[in-house]
This record gives sequence, structure tokens and C-alpha cells, in this order.
Amino acid sequence: MSRQEPSGASSQTTPAPPAADQLETAHRRVFTYLKALHIPVKKRYELAAQSFAEAEKICASGGDYVGAAMRSLEVLLKAYRPDICAAEIKDLKAMPPLNRGSMIPVLIDRSGPFAFFFLVFLNTAGWLLKPPVRLYFLFLLLLACAGLYWWYSIGQ
Repeated sequence: MSRQEPSGASSQTTPAPPAADQLETAHRRVFTYLKALHIPVKKRYELAAQSFAEAEKICASGGDYVGAAMRSLEVLLKAYRPDICAAEIKDLKAMPPLNRGSMIPVLIDRSGPFAFFFLVFLNTAGWLLKPPVRLYFLFLLLLACAGLYWWYSIGQ
């Protein structure tokens, strides 16, 4: 269980995962690996069965079943198609590449769509009222008012 080290810290030994968990992990990993290599389904099951049989022979008294299954699968793949190990196994990545871009420093408001729209509207209106754009915006507003005045008073 727990024993005291000379330094005073206790060290706990963690038990190995149960054999059933190792078997399930090995099955998932082997089948995912074979699927990623685009091996036909029938041959995929044959290679997996042979790999598990080899792993059971190696780990009869205990050991890392997942590692043994993957090592035996690599040997079987080299015998099945020698070119697959040179081209596809080396290019197979454990996870997709990360796409790290910069984020826009905008405060995200989660109060609701109407409040968010109102804040965006106020930000846009504030941008329109900044000094270089303000004159053009006021000029267009003046033209619109003059047009409406002409339409309703003189145009009718």
C-alpha cells in the first residue's frame, strides 16, 4: 500500500490496469490504426486477430498488452505490405496539426442577441461619430433631411 521514504514523503505504488481494460484499449488502438492506414476491412480483421494472438503469447504471464499488440502489428504490416511502413506509417500522426491563429480582442457579450446587437450598433455609431468620418456622416444626414423636407413640402 503505502510506505515511508527516508525523506518523509509517502510513495504509493499504482497497480497495473486490469487485463480487460488493456485488451479493450489494444483492440481500439489496433483497429483505429488499421482504419487510418486504409486497409480493406477483411484484411484488417485478419491482421488484428494475428496481432492479438501474438500479443497473448508474449503477455501470457503479464505485461503491456497494448504495446505488444502494436509491436506485433508493425511486424505483420511489414510482412503484409513492405511499402506501407515506409510511406504511410511514418506520415501517420497521433493528432491533427494545431491551427493557432490570433484571436480578435473583442469582448464577447453573452447577455443575449438583442443586447449584443445593441452594443454592436453603439460601437458602429461611435465609429461613425469619430472626427474624420463625422463630417461626412453629418453631411449625408443633412442631405437626407433636406431630401425628406423637399419630398413632403415641395414635392407634393
